[in-house]
Amino acid sequence: MKEEDYPVNITENSSLLERVKELNCLYVLSKRLRDSKTVEEAVNAVLEEIRSSLQFPEKAASRVVLNSEVYSEDSEWFAGNSIESKLIVYGEELGSVGVSYRNADSDDPFFLKEEENLLEAIAGNLANAIERILSFDSFLEGRERLNFAIEASKDGLWDWNVETGEVFFSRRWKEIIGYSEEEISNSVEEWESRVHPADLERVEKLLQDCLDGEIPHYETEHRLRAKDGSYRWILDRGKVVSRDANGKPLRMVGVHTDLTEHYRIEEELRRYNRALRFLSEANQFFVRAKTEESLLKGICDIATKYGGYALAWIAYKGPEGNDLIPMASSGFSSTYPSKIKVTCDESELGRSATGRAIRTGVTIVKKSIDTDPEYAPWRDTIQSYRFKAAIALPLNIGEETIGGLNIYSTAEEAFDSEEVKLLEELAGDLAYGIFSLRNELVAARFGRVLDWSVNEIYMFDFATFRFIQTNKGAIENTGYSLEELKGMTPLDLSRDMTDVELRKMTGYLKTGRDRSLIFESTHTRKNGTKYPVEVRLQLYDDGFEKMFVAVIVDITARKNAEESIKNSLDSLITTLSALVESRDPYTYGHQKRVSELATAIARKVFAPEREKTDRIDAVRVAALLHDIGKNSVPGEILTKPLSLTQIEFALIKEHSRHGYEILKDVYFPWPIAEIVRQHHERLDGSGYPDGLSGEEISLEARIIAVADVVEAMSSHRPYRAALGLNAALEEIRKNSGILYDPSVVAACTEVFEEGFQLSG
Repeated sequence: MKEEDYPVNITENSSLLERVKELNCLYVLSKRLRDSKTVEEAVNAVLEEIRSSLQFPEKAASRVVLNSEVYSEDSEWFAGNSIESKLIVYGEELGSVGVSYRNADSDDPFFLKEEENLLEAIAGNLANAIERILSFDSFLEGRERLNFAIEASKDGLWDWNVETGEVFFSRRWKEIIGYSEEEISNSVEEWESRVHPADLERVEKLLQDCLDGEIPHYETEHRLRAKDGSYRWILDRGKVVSRDANGKPLRMVGVHTDLTEHYRIEEELRRYNRALRFLSEANQFFVRAKTEESLLKGICDIATKYGGYALAWIAYKGPEGNDLIPMASSGFSSTYPSKIKVTCDESELGRSATGRAIRTGVTIVKKSIDTDPEYAPWRDTIQSYRFKAAIALPLNIGEETIGGLNIYSTAEEAFDSEEVKLLEELAGDLAYGIFSLRNELVAARFGRVLDWSVNEIYMFDFATFRFIQTNKGAIENTGYSLEELKGMTPLDLSRDMTDVELRKMTGYLKTGRDRSLIFESTHTRKNGTKYPVEVRLQLYDDGFEKMFVAVIVDITARKNAEESIKNSLDSLITTLSALVESRDPYTYGHQKRVSELATAIARKVFAPEREKTDRIDAVRVAALLHDIGKNSVPGEILTKPLSLTQIEFALIKEHSRHGYEILKDVYFPWPIAEIVRQHHERLDGSGYPDGLSGEEISLEARIIAVADVVEAMSSHRPYRAALGLNAALEEIRKNSGILYDPSVVAACTEVFEEGFQLSG
């Protein structure tokens, strides 16, 4: 559940500041009580935190009475101006929690009704903590009660008789690794034989330290072999609960928590983040590379640094056509290519992924190359470098394959389908970069860059903008003759540009504000076809003559590549969004619907702005990911069919901060992480997590806030029926200018008046 499901004007309560203090007190106190191991720790936590929530903390005294014993950090107690709440533990009144104010010089401090309610909540939380602590100390004595509690959870129980070596494993313990009740023997060797060999020594040492009394609790994460032979990540916790008179351990009890899914999601996010960073760095480098040699070495460096691979190397075909020559390599195994011989023919030395990819012109992926029969000629070298998987990507220029990009990993499952697509795009861009650099080199060598360049080059008049001269590339690309072009201006080719825009750009150059300008446009050929271009515009001034020079680059291929990258990014974003909704079936489709509505609103809000496309895309993507932080919220809270407690709601509210933490290191072209962090902030400062107000909140976040409220109120939830669109629109109108941005509310209303409907 989320805040927008309970639209409340906080100003109707007491002071917003006091409310925030109370909620913060409950949140901090709940964490401390949860971590308390003894009753005394829990009581001290209450005494240390309770006064921070009051109006006048400097004048307050606090105390806890438990079993007739008084706990207090203050020497005085002012009974005449105090409030107390009963401490009910296991249905019995064992004392109270109270606060009092000392007299002031003027009016006596007074207690708000909300503070009395807060005190009751604190007393209830303390009672729950005491019950938990007392239960933990005694629950091991009753196997039936223990089993009931453990079996009701997702954790597996183990109960070890240290003297006999016999271990009781609960049903859930066995289910975690895929076994039924009868398939697991009751011995400590059963568990020991399943711990991953790489983890066993560390685990056994911690376990022995606990048995020896050197540490109070045993807790570690390790892998446990399942029935199907795979390994599952386990959080293993335990405690010695019984020792003899000499301190010898007799009995130890613990639980197993399955962390496998948690590790899987973490690994997916890590890979997506790595892929995005890898692609971004490579694209930036393509622009900077000046020579073919630096291009090859740079791409290998980026692959190992940002892709995390053990080795990246590039091979070209030799003069004879079959031999392959290493041209560049990078990684901690960069010496490998110099120690092997590879060909691209049908011989034994041509059977590797590298040889086959260059021979066939298609990508080849190999797993377990350390044992693959086709890698027999290089097996010893491969095993010495500990390689497991390899991918070879052909470098195709036109109809010819000139070589291959080869990447090696020490993990067998290194290259999934998405990663293969990414690397294929990279290889295509690399081949294009090689082709472009070779063309530039040839042109420079023969001194005919201007006339024979594949790019279009124009010179036009300083005052009238009429073309003075062009190169052959311009004539061939546009279809106009030189005579026709001399009667034209840049506006005849770039028909979307206005005369005002052209004069503004050339004005920058005339005044010396810019030495050159680079921008994108769309040109129209004589036959009417359009193509995207990058324009590099300069002012030529030798003291005698002034003219403008424009170099036009056809960027159709680059735009296609950018579209491919965008599609890959959209796929990753959709996957990340699905990770959240897979944990909460009741709100399935929520992020998609919020994104659709927020995008429609953004089109109206940003309509006057030239850069509107980027900001609209930012809203669309951030809305798709705005609830990703819910991965950190327990599933039972997300799907709870009843109203949430204050503590549960406080945990829910943390999802915007957790979403920021997940996304802050992921590369996006927009500030997605910050927008996600702010989507629950409110105009009047009543939102969370940072209490931002007004213009401190980005406009993108204000748009998502309105779309989120409207979708949530319009949709069904397990704890209530859908409130309907009319109620949702009434909510945002009522709080327009208070909680929600008026311009966003107006745009949202217009969207629905024009026929927009939330998808099913």
